[in-house]
Amino acid sequence: MKIAICVIEIDNERFISPSLTEANYYLIFDSGNETPPIKIINSYSGNNISSEIFCSQLLISKGVNKVICNNCESDAKKLFKDANVGVIENFSGTFKEKITNFLLNINSDYLENQHEVASTENNFNLKNFSKLFEERNEYSYNYDEPLN
Repeated sequence: MKIAICVIEIDNERFISPSLTEANYYLIFDSGNETPPIKIINSYSGNNISSEIFCSQLLISKGVNKVICNNCESDAKKLFKDANVGVIENFSGTFKEKITNFLLNINSDYLENQHEVASTENNFNLKNFSKLFEERNEYSYNYDEPLN
């Protein structure tokens, strides 16, 4: 399962972007793979009103199954729906806090054992993504490390 998170950087802090098109880049996690996330630069950011179509097509072409953003534009939602890509919206706040909260919510809503969340100030564990999609994965990634 590939999960894309729309990210915007402001003053060296990462946030869930306000929209698909405002993302500086997308982080794509593969819940079945123990490798760091792939960073894809959004070269369509702020170009024009149809940028949302190009952004959604880019993510679809990368084989993404879920997209996490604060607000997904209607044309992009239609393309995602046609491609059977789920959209998770209405995130705000710093990248680490909201992703950690997302993982905690997945754990409490979908998982049997709430004690398996391994989240600290600097790390979060993708194990919960994997368990949500019926896969196992022990991978965790430090988000205080610079992304290239």
